Amino acid sequence: MEPILHSIEIENFRSLPKVIYLLGKKLTIISGHNATGKSTLLGLLAQPFGLESEKDIWGTSFSSKFDQKFKLSARFDHASSEPYRDRYFIDTYAKLHPEGKRVPVALFERTAKENEEKKVRFVAGAVRKSGHGNIEIPVIFLGLKRVYPLGETERPSIHADGLDDEERSFFVENYRRILQEIHTIKNSQQLISGAEKRTLGIETDCYDSLGISAGQDNLGQILAAFISFHRIKKRLNGDYKGALLCIDEVDVTLHPASQRGLLELLFRESQKHNIQIIVTTHSLDFISSAYSYHARGENGLAVWHLKNIKGNVEFQLNPSVQELHRNLHLTKTSQSPSPRISVYFEDEEAKLFFKKLVSVYRKSSLMQCFRLDVLNGGYGTLKKAAKLGFLGLKEAHNALFIIDGDQQINAQDVGTLLSLPGNKSPEKVFGEFLDSLPAEDYFWSDNYSKQDFLSRYPHEKDSRDNWKHWFNNEKCNWGQRAMSQLFKRWREEHENDIDYFLRDLLLKYNGIAKRMNMPSFPLNRP
Repeated sequence: MEPILHSIEIENFRSLPKVIYLLGKKLTIISGHNATGKSTLLGLLAQPFGLESEKDIWGTSFSSKFDQKFKLSARFDHASSEPYRDRYFIDTYAKLHPEGKRVPVALFERTAKENEEKKVRFVAGAVRKSGHGNIEIPVIFLGLKRVYPLGETERPSIHADGLDDEERSFFVENYRRILQEIHTIKNSQQLISGAEKRTLGIETDCYDSLGISAGQDNLGQILAAFISFHRIKKRLNGDYKGALLCIDEVDVTLHPASQRGLLELLFRESQKHNIQIIVTTHSLDFISSAYSYHARGENGLAVWHLKNIKGNVEFQLNPSVQELHRNLHLTKTSQSPSPRISVYFEDEEAKLFFKKLVSVYRKSSLMQCFRLDVLNGGYGTLKKAAKLGFLGLKEAHNALFIIDGDQQINAQDVGTLLSLPGNKSPEKVFGEFLDSLPAEDYFWSDNYSKQDFLSRYPHEKDSRDNWKHWFNNEKCNWGQRAMSQLFKRWREEHENDIDYFLRDLLLKYNGIAKRMNMPSFPLNRP
């Protein structure tokens, strides 16, 4: 099942950079300085979605209220007489709105009664017809009001948890694991204070829900959101298309070990229940842990960073932890880091193929001039990124976008697009090469024979996901250093293809390097 949100494109809203923001399929983390628009972006993502007909465990509809997310300024936030002046676009993976996968969201003036102050609201869709409003996907928005201390709320009261055995087990197990609770949990409880504070707490031998900390309170609300999604998934059954969970300041009141435990939960729940999660945070521990998941092959992560440079907000996708540390702490290094050219791929398989190809160029410093990242969006995403810039026009102009060999570059495409060798995706390039090798070829061994290969080899018409699954499960048989033996064998018969690719790569690299004052390289490999 595909996730819900592919990207958001800001056309005009407050000081947000006017670029395309690509979301992670599982988790998107928004970081940055104060007053750069992190919470605004979170609100814009949640605003077009909602399912009024279904209720969460608190009896509230799966939609986020406008005033939960925005406090509009009478001076700066108002509907313009110019049509769609203040708007943005939501791109979804599947068609979830009558207008298609790309849905405009604009600021409109609401009809006001006599002597009533005029108000504005966001409306999804270019037309205001019945059925053209919010996209019917369940969403839960957990804003900063969830972290109000219990001592500042009115008459909190304890109630039965209202959970079934499976839900209670889920709550207690994750509560204990994330918070390292050392006391025996006797019961789970609902804690309610007025209309603002609702959370799940615990009763132990030492204290009950009235004695929980802010961190316990915060985690209880997050776990309650997941239980709500579990329920609606069961109720909707085959009609369930996924859900969105937005959390402002996800790390607040949790110490680093609990943040790491919470991160594990977010990835696990996203994978199991197709919940796309978007959070804001200032925690480098949380972001570092997320990157470690990504490095271990946990797909679907995007880290957005917003920074205020001389009064202008700039956007960066997937910066390094070192860059984040410098930006968030406003520190300078004694030596500026060497510039690198960003290179973006469709998937991890293409990234691996690229690394092998560049390794043939016998100047080790070439790879050090690149920063590799995956956009997980296919040819269309890379083409759009190259043309419009996920990272802003200047960054896209100085980046390379590598597409699979099964897609051809057209004359009208921008010059930063580059195609991998072969006329197929990397997994099929190497799969079909192995299929062509005779059983007596020296590549095969007693531990990995042609028969072993054929017993697991996908059919030509299998889905792309099946081919990827086969490739990643099989590559451990192709050499200890990321399919090194297979690439060496493939290289013997494709030297011309490699030379053509490297020459094209170096031509494009040298053009960018000249603009960035970086070293150039000879076109012919040593």
